[in-house]
Amino acid sequence: MDSFRFSIVAGADLGKKLQKAGLRIMPLLRREIHQSQLRLRLAARARVKALFRRHTGNLERSIVIEPIVETGRNVVGRVGTAIVYGRVQELGGTIKPKNVRHLTIPLQAMLTSSGVARSSAHEVISSPGTYGWAGTFTRKNIVFGKKDGGSFSPLFLLRDSVTLKPHPYMEPSAVEESPIFGLAISSAMASLLPK
Repeated sequence: MDSFRFSIVAGADLGKKLQKAGLRIMPLLRREIHQSQLRLRLAARARVKALFRRHTGNLERSIVIEPIVETGRNVVGRVGTAIVYGRVQELGGTIKPKNVRHLTIPLQAMLTSSGVARSSAHEVISSPGTYGWAGTFTRKNIVFGKKDGGSFSPLFLLRDSVTLKPHPYMEPSAVEESPIFGLAISSAMASLLPK
């Protein structure tokens, strides 16, 4: 899962005070981290909704909160997505085909009204009649559908790779959440720490 992580780094003086406060701090940290996870998930989902023309909503729904994990002195709460394209949308990058010769990019004739592909190029080529075509053919890296009367329409664009620009949605949300988290932790811990 791609995610962002907050860390609290304590200097020697604060570290000693935290030790004195002992076990009372852990429930507080878990509570504040969970609240921060909720805010970060909400902010990231809102950014996805604003940045991308919504097709399926899968990326937005895939942003989830993982359970908080305590290991030794660390309390870690993660928010992220396990969807493969989530990372390339956030950071940008080049997508290349893995098990086929070309990436197939659906064109207008193969899109639903919400912009989602009605099917894959493989499905259309294998069974063109199912999609209203008499057959298919490929010219200049475009898969065309042909009708019985001789007319044809471009269905898919074939590409060796596609490079996407970054569309950050997690990082800006984490940057926005960071000061809020810091203030919440500081004020909650101040109430527990010995003077």
